[in-house]
Amino acid sequence: MLPSDHAGIYPDTLFVRGGKQGMTWGQGRILGNPANLVSRVSEGIAVRGTFPVLRGTTTGVIYGREEWVGAHSGSSPKAYGYAGQVEQTFGAFALGLHGHFQIDEDLAGAVTMSWGKEQVNLAGDVAVHWDRNQSFGTDSARLEAMGQLFWQPDESDWPFGMEYAFDSDVRDAEGDYIGHRTGVALRTPGLFRSAWRPAITWQHADQDDSGQVVFGIGGTIAPSLNLSIGVPVI
Repeated sequence: MLPSDHAGIYPDTLFVRGGKQGMTWGQGRILGNPANLVSRVSEGIAVRGTFPVLRGTTTGVIYGREEWVGAHSGSSPKAYGYAGQVEQTFGAFALGLHGHFQIDEDLAGAVTMSWGKEQVNLAGDVAVHWDRNQSFGTDSARLEAMGQLFWQPDESDWPFGMEYAFDSDVRDAEGDYIGHRTGVALRTPGLFRSAWRPAITWQHADQDDSGQVVFGIGGTIAPSLNLSIGVPVI
């Protein structure tokens, strides 16, 4: 937050956090987050600043990783990654724009969208990774996308969600796109009217007809302490 002598002008406007930290961008809950361009921040040291803009927030991130610092001088801007996120809300609709730059890596950008109405939530992420040394096209750019539908009633009911994900980098020997994945998650009401709630998650990958089913259960074992147990079947 800004120093106190600025508080009368910018009350609770700028928040800065530095050091070891983790961040998650994107909206995937079953199959991953294509828009999570900052998934590696936890591997190094980062400085993050967040401030309100219009109907949402803007976030800027600068972080370093050991391999980047080893390849460049620690005082060089090339030794760091730079990411930004702008999120805006318009009633029930939310829009996010995300970008990531590091001199030795592909340029990455993403768009996230979500819409919620009572118990139903729709969301989607689209991310593009582009090799800047080549002309933009199918051979130099990787497209990742995720679509999501969640129905979330009250705690006594049956929350249900499903996702579809696509990765243009996954192709067969003929060059056809086969990077399709689907996932479904379901949680039941409390077991025998208790606080323990069973759940099941199913994932499937078209590229090799593989996947997994996870059977789980979760509940409260002490005040402010929850326990979740899952058993995956590959």
